[in-house]
Amino acid sequence: MNTLSSLGMVALTGVTLLAITPADANAQACASRTKVMLCGASSKSLPNVYAGSASYTNVSGCVPDGDTKAMLVSRSGKTNVTANSAAWLAYLQSGGIIITEFDSAHPIYNGLYGTAYTRGAKRGDCWDRVMPTRKLNTTDPFWINNAALVETDPAFESCGYELSALVAAEPALTALGGWELAGSVSIARREEGAGLLYLLEGDWQDNDSSAADYAESSRFMSALVNSCGQCSSNADCSAGNVCDLLGSNTCEPVNTCGNGTLEAGEVCDDGGVADGDG
Repeated sequence: MNTLSSLGMVALTGVTLLAITPADANAQACASRTKVMLCGASSKSLPNVYAGSASYTNVSGCVPDGDTKAMLVSRSGKTNVTANSAAWLAYLQSGGIIITEFDSAHPIYNGLYGTAYTRGAKRGDCWDRVMPTRKLNTTDPFWINNAALVETDPAFESCGYELSALVAAEPALTALGGWELAGSVSIARREEGAGLLYLLEGDWQDNDSSAADYAESSRFMSALVNSCGQCSSNADCSAGNVCDLLGSNTCEPVNTCGNGTLEAGEVCDDGGVADGDG
């Protein structure tokens, strides 16, 4: 950013700078977290589950800390929600991301929110291609920011348990993808504080894939891991915030250096926070 004062000019007066709230700070801090955690067993190593894993330290465990960007919970790890529900909720509220796996979405949701939903019908063909066959709610910021992701061929769908009834009963859930069957839902998202819970019904941890065949699912999983509170326009943000389309693709306070929006007192704002960086 370049402020008027940094260029030797007189800054405009009467500008009210809004304080960054804890939720704003947590959402922005998520981008700088360095660890991805696997809770439960996996036949496939994390570097083979999501693309770009070299950018992170991959760890095992079921108690994420403040430096954990995302926690992937496999089917064998789902029971850990019983002892850790409060900690997992606090992690989500502070900007963390939790991603479930095959036969894990319903029990984890129930454990976190005290509900008693039963799993739906089994769908798919149990390939490891967890990228949905159909994108749902395509105007959602997730799909706008990841428009290049290609839907899975229906002949190679991943398998899991239907989420449509759960989504219909829980207004806080947004359906993001489904199987070939019309009306089906294989992945849904709930925003929890500054964090994101992805209920994904897909078998991403089986080791029956090759890098070439499952590259799109790896990119999809990477998009989930890196989706910290993303937005695509100011309409996705609450009052007092704007969408930083030049930097973090997250909602950031108005009248703040580095939010990607030219505002009073600035000559330019490129999404960065250093004076004179263009």
